Amino acid sequence: VSDALGEEKAWFDNHRVYSKLPPGLVGTPVLIDKLTRILFKSMRRFLPQIKKEINEKRISMQDRLDELGVGVPVEEAERVQMLWTLITDYCEMLKNTIRGKYDRKLQRYMVHVPNLGPHPVSGGSQVRGILNDFLSEYLEVAITADMSDEDIDRVICMHEGDSLPGFPSPDTFEFLASPHLQKLSIPSVECVHQISSALDLLAQRLARAVFRRFPAMAESVLGITQNIILRETDATRTIVEQQVACHVGYLFTNDPSYLIEHGSMAPMWSHQSPPSPPEEEKTEPGITEATVQTVKTRSRALYQGAQRMLHRSGNAKRNQRYSGPFITTIRKRLDAYFAITVRNVRDSVPKAIGFY
Repeated sequence: VSDALGEEKAWFDNHRVYSKLPPGLVGTPVLIDKLTRILFKSMRRFLPQIKKEINEKRISMQDRLDELGVGVPVEEAERVQMLWTLITDYCEMLKNTIRGKYDRKLQRYMVHVPNLGPHPVSGGSQVRGILNDFLSEYLEVAITADMSDEDIDRVICMHEGDSLPGFPSPDTFEFLASPHLQKLSIPSVECVHQISSALDLLAQRLARAVFRRFPAMAESVLGITQNIILRETDATRTIVEQQVACHVGYLFTNDPSYLIEHGSMAPMWSHQSPPSPPEEEKTEPGITEATVQTVKTRSRALYQGAQRMLHRSGNAKRNQRYSGPFITTIRKRLDAYFAITVRNVRDSVPKAIGFY
C-alpha cells in the first residue's frame, strides 16, 4: 500500500496538468479526508433519529415482553391449570360485561388492549341501547293518517257480504290493520341480528384481551363462541318470529283502556252537539209575520228539493253509506289497537332475546 501511494504521488507530481494544481486536491489521502468529513456530517445529521427509533423499538418490545409475562409452564398439570384459568376468566368477563357488572379482571386485561378509547361502552350498554330503540319509530304513528273516509267506507262495504248494512264484519278491521301489523316482523328479526353482531364484536374484543399471549388459542375460543352465538341466534330468531306472528295473526286484546274507550258504541255519540235550549213560548203571529213565515217555508221547501237532487247525483259518484262518527270510531280503534300491539311487541321481543 505504501509503494502504491508513493507511485501515485510521483505520477501526480510529474504530470504536466495535475502537477500545476494547488496541493490538497488530488491523491488518495485527500479523498480519504473528504469522505471522512462527509461521513461525520451524515452521522451528525441522522444519528439522533436512528437512536430515537432504536429506543422506541426497544421500549415497544419490552412492553410486549411484559405483556407476555413469564414463560409458559413446562409441566402438564400447570399448563392445564393455566388453560382453565384463562377460559374461566374469559367466560366470567363475557357474562359480567353483558350484565353490566364491574369486573376487576376485565379492567386488568383491558389495560393492555389498544384503541378502546378513554371510556369504552360496555357490551351490556350496547345491547340495552339496541333493545330500547326497537320499534321506536312506530310509537307515535297513526296508521289511519293515510286512510281516507272513502277508503274505510269502501272496505266496510266490501266485507259486508249478505249481512244487513250497519253491522260491519270483523274482517274489515283485520283487512285495514293487517298491512300495518306486518311491518313489525322485519324490524324484529333485524333486532335479533343486531344483538348477535354486538355480542360477536364483544367476544372478539375480550378474546384478544384475555388470550393476547396465545393468539392461536384466542382463535379457537373465539370460533367456539361464534358458533354458540350463531346457534342461539337461529333459535331465538325462530321464537321471535313466532311471537310476532301471534301478535300479527290473531287480533285480541284485554287492554283495559281499549275495552273502556273502544269496547262500546257509546263514545261514538259522546261528541255530539249539546241539546238545544228550550224554545220560547210562541205567540199568535200577525198578518205581516204570517206572510213572511209562508215565504220562508216555501223557500226552505225549494232549497231542500234542490239539495235532494244534488245528493242523488253525488251518490252516483260516491256511495258512502256510513256516517262520519262511525268512520271516526273505526279510525280510533285501529290506531289504539296498533299502539297496543307495538307496545306488546316492544316488551315481548326484547324479553325473548334476553332470555334465549
